[in-house]
Amino acid sequence: MLVYWPTEYRTWALQEELIKNCPNFETLAFGRSVDFYIETKNRKPLVIISFDLALKKANYKIFKKGTKNQRSVEDYILFDFNNIIDLKQLDNIRVGGLDILGRDKMEAFLVKSLNANIEFVRVAKVEDILPLINFDIADVALVSKTHLKSLKALTERKLITTDAKMTLSLPFVGIRDNKPETKKKVQQCLDKISVKAKEIFGVDEWK
Repeated sequence: MLVYWPTEYRTWALQEELIKNCPNFETLAFGRSVDFYIETKNRKPLVIISFDLALKKANYKIFKKGTKNQRSVEDYILFDFNNIIDLKQLDNIRVGGLDILGRDKMEAFLVKSLNANIEFVRVAKVEDILPLINFDIADVALVSKTHLKSLKALTERKLITTDAKMTLSLPFVGIRDNKPETKKKVQQCLDKISVKAKEIFGVDEWK
C-alpha cells in the first residue's frame, strides 16, 4: 500500500499508524508526490491512497472515498499577506501551492480550475507554502481550508483570504483490480484504520 497525503503531520507518523492498523500490507507513505508516482509505477501496489486526481493519473480504480461531514471534497482558499485577491484578475499571477500532479499537469489543472492564465509555483510540503509569500516567490498561495488553519498557527501575520471557488478530493482509496479478494483485503484494512490515522487523513469515514 502506497500513500501520498500531504499534511502538517510528519510522513512517518501516518506510515507507522497504517502499519499498525494494516499489518497484512507493506505500507509506504510519501511526503512528495514525485516519489509516490515513481514508486507506484515501479511497485504496482495492490492499493494506493491519495487524491482522486492522483488515482486517475496512476490508473487506479476508486474503491472508497474518504469523507468528512458527509463530503468527499474540501474547499480551497487563496491567501496573501497584503492584498485582497480578485478572482477575476488572476491572469499572470504566480500561484504557489502543493504539487500533487507534477508541475506541468498541476499548472494546467489550476489554469482550468481558476479560469486564469496563472503561473504555478510548486512546493512539496505544507510548511513550505508560507515562505513562498514571505519571500515574494509567489503572489498568492492556494491551500485547503485544513492547511490554512495549520499555516495560521505558524505566523503572526494576518492572512487575507479569498474563496478560490474550487475543491479537491479528500483521500480516496484506489485498487489495482476489481477482484473480490482484493476488495475484501482492502476493506478489512479500512475497517481497522484508527481514529488517529483518520485524523491525519482528515476524514471521519470511508464510503
